[in-house]
Amino acid sequence: MVGVTPLDVSTADVAKIAEAIKPAGMYNIRSKTLKQVATRVLEQYNGDLTTIVSKPYPEARKALMSLPGVGEKTADVVLLFNAGKTVIPIDRHIARIAKRLELVPKNAPYDAIRLALEEVTPPQNYLDAHIKLIQFGRDTCRAQNPKCIQCILNDICPYHPQ
Repeated sequence: MVGVTPLDVSTADVAKIAEAIKPAGMYNIRSKTLKQVATRVLEQYNGDLTTIVSKPYPEARKALMSLPGVGEKTADVVLLFNAGKTVIPIDRHIARIAKRLELVPKNAPYDAIRLALEEVTPPQNYLDAHIKLIQFGRDTCRAQNPKCIQCILNDICPYHPQ
């Protein structure tokens, strides 16, 4: 079984797509974008991104980012999860953790954060690091009301909320 295909998404009602992705948030905007991407993937790549994701990382990322609504994070997520590329996608939780730990400056752009984390993480652990950092950011190092007192990094973390 293949699962959801670009053809399925391109022919689906936007409201049905929105309902399916509702837990991810921003579902009204994302559902329209997903439909556009699926249509483009069908038109340009006959519904198969294998030729893109089999390219070296920089080329594959650039090609994915040429699709509507696909930015650095989305391209990196596809490349890590679907192509096994050695990359750590950076979401808002991971960015917040890296900045609070002062691994990067507060105004660090996406790629600076990604490179800093990749530098200190063995490539075979990129997927695990990505997933665990997101969970840590959701559960402990939260944007609002971080749980600093019970954080395992409390002794070394320079972040001290007001």
